[in-house]
Amino acid sequence: MWLILVVALVAVGYGLYGWLSEEKSSDDAVEELRKAYARGDLSEEEFERRREMLGRE
Repeated sequence: MWLILVVALVAVGYGLYGWLSEEKSSDDAVEELRKAYARGDLSEEEFERRREMLGRE
């Protein structure tokens, strides 16, 4: 019984870690887009298109 509980807790922890890591990488990508837009490397249209592709605001 304890083994099942431990395996379940490890699985949940692993799932949360993966989900949080994915969120962080997406946030990093949006931040990089903002920097590129601020430098003038992207037009407003290109910035909006890429941001929408990332699914972030």
